[in-house]
Amino acid sequence: TGLARSIWIHSVVAEVYSMSLAITVIMLAVALWPAPWTGAWSVRRRLWWLTLLGGIGVAHHRAVIFVAPGLLLAIWPHLWAARDRWRSILLPALGLALVGFAPYIYLPLRAWQGGAWVYGDPGNLRGLWIEFSGREADRLVTLPDGLAGLAANVESVGRILAAELTLPGLLIGAAGLGAAMIGAPQRRAARAIGLSAAGPLLFAVLYHTAVLPEAILMPVVAALVLGVALAADWLLALRPALAPALTAGLLAWAVALSATHAAYIDELVDEPTGLHTIERLRFVPRDGKPALMLPWGPRYAAASYARLATGEYADILMV
Repeated sequence: TGLARSIWIHSVVAEVYSMSLAITVIMLAVALWPAPWTGAWSVRRRLWWLTLLGGIGVAHHRAVIFVAPGLLLAIWPHLWAARDRWRSILLPALGLALVGFAPYIYLPLRAWQGGAWVYGDPGNLRGLWIEFSGREADRLVTLPDGLAGLAANVESVGRILAAELTLPGLLIGAAGLGAAMIGAPQRRAARAIGLSAAGPLLFAVLYHTAVLPEAILMPVVAALVLGVALAADWLLALRPALAPALTAGLLAWAVALSATHAAYIDELVDEPTGLHTIERLRFVPRDGKPALMLPWGPRYAAASYARLATGEYADILMV
């Protein structure tokens, strides 16, 4: 999974999506861990861990909510069996889910200055709500323009997934996950994994321009790879003699992914635009309080890093 292009990128250049995927994978592990649903792995404890992690994940990045149906499918039989204890299970779970939003307390604390709110419009909390809800991105959350737009989005999603895993890898992943969902002994786990990927996939198709589609599709990439793993495990149970061939196939896929993406990753992390931008900041005049205007993108990010993180250009006003 780590050799898929976007997952590799976001493992090297840490972004919000790196943590989102990590939390998603950990939640799938908690829900699907092959241990009896008793003791330390009881349904109550698993649900509490899932709600704590889910609250942290959704507070961190709202797209994490899309994997919830798959997690619910994984635990539902055990949760239903414990329905007589729902009050003692679900109420603490709700509290644990809210823990993840605790960092937002920082915003009103910072906004309350001199006995008045200074966040957003004078006298109200509109600015705080915009920060919490992410309304600044509303203009990007739009449905495709008719069937032609929907078809274009589907084609783009297919190209992205093929670029992530190579076209043969994408076809093998889809076939492996589909087969595991239908006939593997672990088909319930495969279905939970597949359902957890359905939400991000549907969002990427319907709201293709809302966010970076490659990043939104990272859980789909992970699900396809996990599907291949479950299908391979099923084949090994049926035909242990296939172990060498399956091992060789997985290694060949890893080598192909590495060869396909390594040059691109190297170019990305060695690209000097950010360093050049920071170097040129020293030529910005300081007299008269000038403002530096940069378009949103890598140059703005690099200049902001030098101003806010290292502090070497903290005196520059940036727009």
